[in-house]
Amino acid sequence: MLMHRAEGLPLRYEFLSETDLPGSSTVTVKQIDENVGDLAVTFLAKDLRGRASYAVASALLYLASAAAIGFGFSVVRRRDGARIAFEALLIFVFLGYIVASTPAAFDLMRPLVVEAILKAAKNLAPPMNYFASGDADRSLFNQIVGGLFHRVEQFGDPAVTGLVRLNSIIGLIAVGMLLAALASISVRREDAPTHEELLLRLTIMRIVLALGAAVLVVSVVNSKVLIEWPASLLSNSQHKAIAPIGEAMNLMLGASCTMALIAAMGPALAAFVLDRSRAFPAAPADNRQAGTTALDRAPANAAPAQRFPDDLAFARWPSISAAVAVISPLLASPLLDLVKSIVKISQS
Repeated sequence: MLMHRAEGLPLRYEFLSETDLPGSSTVTVKQIDENVGDLAVTFLAKDLRGRASYAVASALLYLASAAAIGFGFSVVRRRDGARIAFEALLIFVFLGYIVASTPAAFDLMRPLVVEAILKAAKNLAPPMNYFASGDADRSLFNQIVGGLFHRVEQFGDPAVTGLVRLNSIIGLIAVGMLLAALASISVRREDAPTHEELLLRLTIMRIVLALGAAVLVVSVVNSKVLIEWPASLLSNSQHKAIAPIGEAMNLMLGASCTMALIAAMGPALAAFVLDRSRAFPAAPADNRQAGTTALDRAPANAAPAQRFPDDLAFARWPSISAAVAVISPLLASPLLDLVKSIVKISQS
């Protein structure tokens, strides 16, 4: 479905004009011509707001990823040793670099609504051609990402493309280390686990779920900020025209992150339930009958029927919060906007 490449599509972008300014419908043509400077200021303000927002979103992604990498590394080091933990970290760094450097569906759609717009903005006529200074193209960051990634300049804005790929690597390493932590607690041992070990595994799963949801939700928000930044520079009509492309990207990323969380938590949760059942067998049916009949028949020296403690159970509200955390990346995508639109249509 997405086999066509973005750079092969001839697109012509229409940027902000005087008619897109607030209150332009109530002023005369002469007044519009006199306020050309306001258009340049508005254009610059929207661009700087987008750049600042994407920088903040990237910083939040690094913060959440650092917490996830640190926690995953500590879990693997504690359970499997420092050597295994370092090997897992190096493996996911390598895999993250390979995945981020390989063109994917996002690289086929994203340039249409990000790099291609910023590239076209560099060719605007004065006073809106401040992009064409060339200082950003000679920056140290561009040189670094140009050395790290192959053909980072192919979409016309190497700084943005390089930062997107760098963010992808950081996010993939974080998710990989959380997967390593879940894999470590999913391995069932020959001996029945103790109550303390089961409680520790349950705590690890809850923390991994929270950190994983945080990383993936911030990734979806990061993608939304990136797509909304160049689109805000376009005219109102073309902004609405390309909006479905950005919504498709965000929905695809949110669905992918949600499926990744479900797939990651499944084996660890199954191993925990099986080990809990082995450590705390269910009570016999005869001992659960009403009245004191079972107690009267039981020998005086019989051991009480074992049942797992309450702190190893999946309580109602923690289970609901866990389910919300699992689907949180999908909720951060445009799916909620789609649902709200359907509800409005049905009520009209």
